[in-house]
Amino acid sequence: METAKRKLDFYYTLRGKGDVFINRDTPEYLDTCNSFAAVIQLPKNTSDGSRVYLARLTNANVDAFSPIAYLKTGLLLLEHRLRNDGILGGETYFIDCSNLTLRHFFKISPTEIRAFLSFFLEANPLRVKKIIIASAPPVLAAAINNIFLPFISLKIRERYMISNEPLEKIVDCVEMLPSDYEGGKEKSLADLADEWKATLKNTLSGLSKQLQEGVDENRRPTVEGGIQNPYFGLNGSIKSLVVD
Repeated sequence: METAKRKLDFYYTLRGKGDVFINRDTPEYLDTCNSFAAVIQLPKNTSDGSRVYLARLTNANVDAFSPIAYLKTGLLLLEHRLRNDGILGGETYFIDCSNLTLRHFFKISPTEIRAFLSFFLEANPLRVKKIIIASAPPVLAAAINNIFLPFISLKIRERYMISNEPLEKIVDCVEMLPSDYEGGKEKSLADLADEWKATLKNTLSGLSKQLQEGVDENRRPTVEGGIQNPYFGLNGSIKSLVVD
């Protein structure tokens, strides 16, 4: 119960915390993201039932890259997942850095990536089985690790992998990948991206009012002498205390 309370508090408290979480009720950012990236769920699950997500830049032009549109699309994909497919089975995430450079990476605000990761790791109730980042040269891998690793738990670190090898060389479910990859047997990345853009637009049409809901911090109870976190301030209760 306390875990559920904490995740719900994170989920609604994050609303309005930065550009990633505001103005998500209009579909323009989906069109923007689709012009330079594919952010999709693969058509089939792994043999153990894990759903697989893939993010990859399809346009290497740095000027076309919008970090906010990219992160918002990722958030909406998670919102869709939470409402349409249950929470069993676990999640596997593939991030293909084939067209990503340091110039792209440094366009992403640390504040926005922190907010996104807070949602992904703290508000998201889905079980993360693997996070695999592929085609990341050493310099880019170091930059990603410097931003990403401080936010993830030791448990998640054990499920995290970053490599400079192509994605199809380091995963054991190559046939599930889009046909753009050697050995991939699914539709092309462009076709899947277009399908998911349409799916997410449909999801958004039913979520627009819900995405505007948030937390009124003025009504949050305070604890005398407690530490008030500017982002989160869940006040729970201890049901039992065992002293050794």
